[in-house]
Amino acid sequence: FTIKEADNVQMRPGSRRLQQPKPKYSGLLRNIVILMRFSDHGGRTLPSAADFSYLFNGNVTGTAVPKDYNIAPTGSVRDVFLTSSYDNLELLSTVIGWVKLPETEEYYADR
Repeated sequence: FTIKEADNVQMRPGSRRLQQPKPKYSGLLRNIVILMRFSDHGGRTLPSAADFSYLFNGNVTGTAVPKDYNIAPTGSVRDVFLTSSYDNLELLSTVIGWVKLPETEEYYADR
């Protein structure tokens, strides 16, 4: 075996590189994220909807960049979709602010 240093792919001498798989899905996939707060979590400090938007979308047009860049240090959820699909499927999330649920965390976890 030899290693082709240009793109760090192991190849046998004389072999050809495999083609990227043809995507089953491609284009823009819109997603909605609803932030939910259990009734017994009233005293907790919660991240802002803008922070979650950055976590899901990264630094795309219209997304505010948070002061804490450590929110998504390895990339956003959108980045994962783009990378996994060889840039064929883009996820764009709309984040809805916190909604207070009527029951406790234990109530929902037991369902």
